[in-house]
Amino acid sequence: AGKNVSKIQMTNSSNSDCRTLYPAISPNYNGTIQLDSVHTLYYEEYGTYTDNNENNKTALSLHGGPGAGCYPSHARFFDPDIYGRIILFDQRGCGKSKPSNQSEVGGDDSTLLTTQNNTLSHLVDDIETLRVTLGIKQWDVVLGGSWGSTLALAYAQKYPNHLASIVLRGVCLFRDEEIDWLFSNKNKNNAEGALATLNPTGWKIFEEFITKYYSKQNNITNDENNHEFECSSVHSSFEQRRHILHSY
Repeated sequence: AGKNVSKIQMTNSSNSDCRTLYPAISPNYNGTIQLDSVHTLYYEEYGTYTDNNENNKTALSLHGGPGAGCYPSHARFFDPDIYGRIILFDQRGCGKSKPSNQSEVGGDDSTLLTTQNNTLSHLVDDIETLRVTLGIKQWDVVLGGSWGSTLALAYAQKYPNHLASIVLRGVCLFRDEEIDWLFSNKNKNNAEGALATLNPTGWKIFEEFITKYYSKQNNITNDENNHEFECSSVHSSFEQRRHILHSY
């Protein structure tokens, strides 16, 4: 906030030709960066970077989630003949960044190291640490999807001089009305019409589980059975279902 932001050009994908992804390529190399006493960041670099290549533009892909992790297919959004350096990385607490799950943490389960020092501000500064570590003067484009769009906007606000452009898809600013639309059956006017109505089958499964889970939690003390895997599985299934607008 308070920064001068360049004009944003809005495009509608329905008005442009559909294109396939660029061919799959292998990473040139990968590496890790020790961020603090808890977190180590994993990254990969793709592209055709050479000292004599005129098309040595840099691209950064920010995955969604939070916690989804990056995949090699994310590099295929960029033309490797234009973007000589295509950077992917796993954000704190996920993918190949460490620690990424409870089994790696050990100790008291009530305090997971994956969530320590893991905020939007931390993730924004991680992008800057990655840029400096890799010796990149400026990101020519930052692509963010879903949660990645939130992160891209936050980075652009804090470091406006360190990127030339951003491309956003599935924009989510995590406002109350957006969260309600995603995870309830009511819209901002408290009427039917949220995401649940687009996929009632997926919503019904999700809602029944959440209702049952919280009812169960209210009656559990010192339960040795941990329900985290079951919760994450149901939530993941709901996320996958909401990517499809018809019921299945």
